[in-house]
Amino acid sequence: MLVHKMPVGHGERLEQFILFTLDHHIGDLIYLYTDGFADQFGGPNGKKLMYKPFKKMLLNIWKHPMPKQKEELLTKFYF
Repeated sequence: MLVHKMPVGHGERLEQFILFTLDHHIGDLIYLYTDGFADQFGGPNGKKLMYKPFKKMLLNIWKHPMPKQKEELLTKFYF
């Protein structure tokens, strides 16, 4: 899993963005996300999800149909 943190707007890092090319096949899933999910407060304790649990959740739901994945993601934040 490639992870490159770089602010889109103004930030301390002024490096150029890197163009990546990915080989893909029919049936592949590619999840693109921002820090919005990992930094979102929610769930029964009102705490941030954080990256490790978010990635674990994606690995647990990727075989489900997309509507079910959406339901799982929303359920994590709305209780």
